[in-house]
Amino acid sequence: EDHPSSTLDSFHSFKNETLQTLTATAWRNESSIDGIPSSRAVPFKKGNNNLEGVAKNHKKQKESMLSRKRQQLEEKAHQNKYSRPCTIARKEQDLQLWPRFFLLGAQKAGSSSLHAVLARHPQICHAHGKHPIYKWKEARDIKEPHLFDHTDSCYIRQYLDNYKSGRKKKPGCTVGLDSSPILHVSRVPQAMYEIIPKQLHDELKFIVVLREPIARDLSAFNHFALGRRKNADYDEYVTERLTQRNEHFTPPLESGFYAEQLKRFLAFFDREQFFIVNFDSLVKDPATTIRSLQNFLGLERPLASSLPHANSLSTRRKVRMEQVKTSTCKKLLALYEGHNKALAALLR
Repeated sequence: EDHPSSTLDSFHSFKNETLQTLTATAWRNESSIDGIPSSRAVPFKKGNNNLEGVAKNHKKQKESMLSRKRQQLEEKAHQNKYSRPCTIARKEQDLQLWPRFFLLGAQKAGSSSLHAVLARHPQICHAHGKHPIYKWKEARDIKEPHLFDHTDSCYIRQYLDNYKSGRKKKPGCTVGLDSSPILHVSRVPQAMYEIIPKQLHDELKFIVVLREPIARDLSAFNHFALGRRKNADYDEYVTERLTQRNEHFTPPLESGFYAEQLKRFLAFFDREQFFIVNFDSLVKDPATTIRSLQNFLGLERPLASSLPHANSLSTRRKVRMEQVKTSTCKKLLALYEGHNKALAALLR
């Protein structure tokens, strides 16, 4: 208060010295400032005493660098999404751990019931352990490992270790079973072809259960949509799905495009490696269907002839076919007509 002008001069002098020190420190540091390379550091321009503006500019440069780095990592992961995990499981002892039987679905077509039949057979092993995708806290039997439709987080080593644990838990079993319902996922056939060792390809056997697509979709609606919203309306659900089709993700309705799905697999594997089951035949005459499946798989001991009811929802909350509007049925019939004809031609 006694010498206001000298106090103000001292403040400006201190402020300028501080800026000069910061500037010198920034340009002498050859590594980085808060993770930003010195070549990208923002110089303090002469006469610029706005510390807030400098901080904002510094933050913007840092965010830009992190964004570029994140983009580079994503591009690299996309380019090498198969090559990286495929290099870690090629030892001879690992080959025996790979499952040879794949129950591909379709979803809500009786595949869970068929899995229960296969899993009880003494020669068939299933994975056992902690699921890396579902983050289970405790080890348990794994029906659906979901390796090939999650190639962005491929976990081949743990996948094989879980089958190794499954063999220890079930002594005497000789062949693994993967029952992930992944028939409808477009990238799966190529992922299986590239990830599974080539010398095992001829030993692989695929089981596919196909259900009339409208009935399958209604069952999926009952299981998934009603499981989340008690007042979900199937007619509104169909209308919404028909107007929101997305080529990058498989909408529920397109899970019934069986011909397209099978053609993707047949581009990589032989037709003789596939056992295709009609859902109605499986339900009406399970003994005959299961006997044919046993012969296809080459199992020495017979499979159980009865088919358990699995993965179903309480009947009180189900929407039944007779409750669906005629207009909705006509829309679905028009949607699936061409695909059903293509499937019939493919299976002749």
